[in-house]
Amino acid sequence: MTPLVFKILVFVVPCWITNMSFQFIWAICTQLPENHILNKINIPRFDFMFIDHKPLFGSGIRVTSIVPIVFLPFFFNHMLPMSLLYYLSLTFLVFFGDLLGSIIKRRLGFKKGEFALFIDHGDYIITTGMVFVFLQYISLEIFLYALLLTYVLHPIVCVIGYKLKIKQEPL
Repeated sequence: MTPLVFKILVFVVPCWITNMSFQFIWAICTQLPENHILNKINIPRFDFMFIDHKPLFGSGIRVTSIVPIVFLPFFFNHMLPMSLLYYLSLTFLVFFGDLLGSIIKRRLGFKKGEFALFIDHGDYIITTGMVFVFLQYISLEIFLYALLLTYVLHPIVCVIGYKLKIKQEPL
């Protein structure tokens, strides 16, 4: 494996895992009884209305979405060569990018589950990558390759997740 490929994977794989973890937690919670403790703490769905009287962001943002942000950096730091601060920043930015994409979709009038080209599969990579390039954690080249890989592979993984009933929508 070349050093460039390794650097791309060290950046993009934790982004993908963090992003997928939100869906896995959602899938687990939907299979639990309604009175299960995870569903009780998951009730605040952050259904805030914006000044345009549309939801601020999608109803998929839940309290349990915070779990990967807290725990995954320690896992990544143990398994991969970057610092804990790098992975704390990465997981937070992946969540923030997903949240930002949701806010943009709601402002543009997209409904929950409705596909928005470039936002749905790239919001988290774009946000994380732009900040990491600015902080010089990664090069622009790594960011662009990661973005390309994400736009190619993410839709495929989404369809697989939909077929396995992990995702609500195919894209």
